[in-house]
Amino acid sequence: MDSTTQNIVRPRTPTTITDDTDWSAWHHPRWRGTDANGSPVFDTFTPQDPEPVVPHQATDALLGNSMVRDPDPDKRAIFHRICDEVQEARWHWMAARHIFRVTGIVSRIAVHGKAYLAAKREADELFNALRNTPDNMWRSTLMRLADARARARDATGPLDNACQELDRLPMPGDQVDALVPSVHDIARDAGLDLAGLDLYPTHRYIYQATVDFEEQDRTITEVARLAGDPVQRQP
Repeated sequence: MDSTTQNIVRPRTPTTITDDTDWSAWHHPRWRGTDANGSPVFDTFTPQDPEPVVPHQATDALLGNSMVRDPDPDKRAIFHRICDEVQEARWHWMAARHIFRVTGIVSRIAVHGKAYLAAKREADELFNALRNTPDNMWRSTLMRLADARARARDATGPLDNACQELDRLPMPGDQVDALVPSVHDIARDAGLDLAGLDLYPTHRYIYQATVDFEEQDRTITEVARLAGDPVQRQP
């Protein structure tokens, strides 16, 4: 049995129901107690955990056949507490699944972002170096600049797509939002580096790279014109 399987929890069910049943057996397996406000406290949920539900045995034991008679008020109160606890557990479970999805997307952003930033930085450095590059070295530098730009452009598509996927990821609701850390905190907890990356708005990197490179091209073209160079010095 692998570690993932070991982390999956299943609802506990008493084998028999009697008047002396300890109703705490119906706590969710992740339940660990209550805080100072009386709210339930849970161990960390995993995305593989089954969705928390009220066990049907608890419904049968506590409510009986409510179409025939009203259930005992004490048992109804216990049942309502179980329902509230299950709802709280469901919010934690939904938060765990949302964090899992965000982590997967952010991991792709980190990979493509690292490739983009490295290539973009190299392209900018090569462009700036043209100011001090001898004439007989221009074409060689421009070739390297073109290669760096190509790598940057190759990374912008997957990077922007991942950012767009993150932007479109639906939030599960206010109660769950309060349990979900920020994207940067999720990335940090997963050991991912988003330094230098702006995740919003989407499609920013394709646009920014295009604008930056077009501006560089205008400068290169103008220098070639002023120098009377018959060969257009564009990468």
